[in-house]
Amino acid sequence: VAAVIKETSAVGFVLTGVVKDIFIVILSCVEFQELVTHRQTLGFTVSLAGIFFWTYLKTNPDFPWSLAADASKSKANECTSLMARKMPPANPLATSTTGNLQGSDRAHAGV
Repeated sequence: VAAVIKETSAVGFVLTGVVKDIFIVILSCVEFQELVTHRQTLGFTVSLAGIFFWTYLKTNPDFPWSLAADASKSKANECTSLMARKMPPANPLATSTTGNLQGSDRAHAGV
């Protein structure tokens, strides 16, 4: 599992999991004569279609929907940076919610 995460992206890791699930269902059909329901088929189809569509959008940034997603992402980043500028800095010497210096608070306070 760690090797797959290390060598692939998050989408690749999810795709590996879906393919593993499909393999298990097919194996149970062959080995144990289990029936594949329409709901299972639809679920795997929608999952794979979503993964491949996401990959297509990431590899083709000129696709119109990708441009709209980039525009909304930059707008969200702009709002986040504006909120960050308005927030006061954290005070490492502040007491905990119980009023006592505990744990990492003690280290920051030099206690």
